Amino acid sequence: MPFLLLLFVFLYCPVTFASESAWVINKGTVFIELSPLYAYLQENNVSLQELSLQSRIEVGWFERSSFFLSLPFRTLTRSPLQENQSVKTVTNNAPTDLQVGSYLQFLEDPWALTLKGALKVPLGYRIDFQPSLGEGQLDLEAGILAGYHFDEIPAFIQAGFSYRYRLPFDPLHPLVQEAKSRNQDILRPADQLLSFLEAGIWLAPYFYLGLHLGGEFALSQDKTHPYSYLAISPLVAYRLTS
Repeated sequence: MPFLLLLFVFLYCPVTFASESAWVINKGTVFIELSPLYAYLQENNVSLQELSLQSRIEVGWFERSSFFLSLPFRTLTRSPLQENQSVKTVTNNAPTDLQVGSYLQFLEDPWALTLKGALKVPLGYRIDFQPSLGEGQLDLEAGILAGYHFDEIPAFIQAGFSYRYRLPFDPLHPLVQEAKSRNQDILRPADQLLSFLEAGIWLAPYFYLGLHLGGEFALSQDKTHPYSYLAISPLVAYRLTS
């Protein structure tokens, strides 16, 4: 049974919400977030370790509208769990997929209702080198976010739902080549429905604690490779400036 451990630690300023938020930052405000991640996966006598750092910047460019740019740097190491000459320790690291997009908010506090549009662009990493850092193709995403900010206590709850349209794989992608060896066709990743639910509270003016439930659910489509997951993650944040 594969085991996956995710640990998220967020550092961001000067906004009071995590990166995927139903509340758009104010015009002229700049938001910077650094998100380190450690993950460990074990399957079929092989382990996969990941160390990554995602940097994100969001800028309020109009009233109730913002633009964001996100870029993760990933290091993946695949190792045999037992001495096995057919499996060697291999490390792959590089910037992976640039994500750009914007938010447009329609309701004010304590409610928020926001539209989101985003584009994921691969940055030229080799998709035929394993372990692979990404899928090497374009994604288009559109969605809606909603939230409620409590007046009595510094807490909020929010949720989001979006659709991700996924463009075709590069013909050299390992999944495409493996499918050909089985006389099958895989053209692209399956489109996904994305959703999340988050609740959090500011325990102090500079310290935030929350819980995030999120998932990506692949659709059933011909000649596609499905990928789905569901995860619960604690959120810890320290605001560097007021």
